[in-house]
Formats: sequence, C-alpha cells, structure tokens
Amino acid sequence: MGSIRYPARDKALLLIMFRHGLRASEAGGMRWDAVMLNERRLVIHRLKGSESGQHPLQLDEVEALKDLREAHPGSQYLFINERGQYLSRAAIAKIVRRCGEAAELPLPVP
Repeated sequence: MGSIRYPARDKALLLIMFRHGLRASEAGGMRWDAVMLNERRLVIHRLKGSESGQHPLQLDEVEALKDLREAHPGSQYLFINERGQYLSRAAIAKIVRRCGEAAELPLPVP
C-alpha cells in the first residue's frame, strides 16, 4: 500500500466527519464560508431531514482546518480533489477505505 497522497485533507476530512457525524455528501459539499475559525464554530448543513446548525470546533479540528486552508487558499470548498473540485461521495468512500487500510484496522471499511 502506498502512502496517503493528501494527508492534511484526509486528516481534516476524517476528523470533521467523525466528530460531527457527517455523511460523505455533507462533508463533500462543505464550503469555507461555513467555517468560523476564530470563533471555533462550524455551520453544518444536514441532508435527509436531519437538523442543521452550528457546532463547536475543538482545537485539533481548528489546527487541521488551518493546515487545509493554507494548502489551498483559493478554494471555496474544504475538501477538494486535485482538480480543485469538491469531493464526491465515492471519492470520500475511497479515502475512508484507504485510510482504514493504511491504519491496518482489523475490520473492513466499506
């Protein structure tokens, strides 16, 4: 297995998805205008009838997002591919699977 190609993006993606219980489609469409780093808040736009709202960000999330912003200062989306487009659900599923394999998790990651 090769190394992870975009470690800052993948770390921030997995951390934000896990902490805030995001679906892949919710994470993929997240835009920088929903992030308030100074206030340590994140606006979550839920899909499928779940309740949207603001969530607090932990310090490690803020740092991961700052690293991500520094890597792609002109992007409107948080999590982008090499062409600068937001990540699709399929792309996020592939990232989750690859990271699970790299971490040698003792269970399959779909």
